[in-house]
Amino acid sequence: MPSLALQPVKRVAILFALAADSIAVSGSGFAFQITTKKGITMHTIARTLVTTLGTVVAFALATEVVAQYIGPSSTPSYKSVGDVLKNPVDNMEVVLEGTLSKKIGKKKYLFSDGVAEIRVEIDSRHLPASTLISNKTRVRLHGEVEKDFMESPEIDVKQVTVIN
Repeated sequence: MPSLALQPVKRVAILFALAADSIAVSGSGFAFQITTKKGITMHTIARTLVTTLGTVVAFALATEVVAQYIGPSSTPSYKSVGDVLKNPVDNMEVVLEGTLSKKIGKKKYLFSDGVAEIRVEIDSRHLPASTLISNKTRVRLHGEVEKDFMESPEIDVKQVTVIN
């Protein structure tokens, strides 16, 4: 008699047969078919089990909680314009508060935190639509440091918030 350990397909078929209320077996070797009284084949049940298992795994991965590190870091944390100017790191996120002291180009401004100034680039879509901003209006800028070779750093602004 062939070993069940060497024939996993037949072992599954036997387990299926034990669970079915009424079955018909046809074929021999690896080519056989098991069908329940209601016409459900082993292949249909296996496909349903695989689909269900895939759904369960996808749900488990989708609800996985991801931890984030919030301790000290070797990357700089900018508190002021002076910090950015001293140690600019390209693409580093930054949040600064101050004023847009002067418009120097189509999308370029000088931004001051009251101590130092830096060039910022702000697309018009990132400016608040219903608020006029002057050189005395306090704003909070969210953006990234842009540091190109042999050029002074600037901030590529992604959001402007007026603060009072």
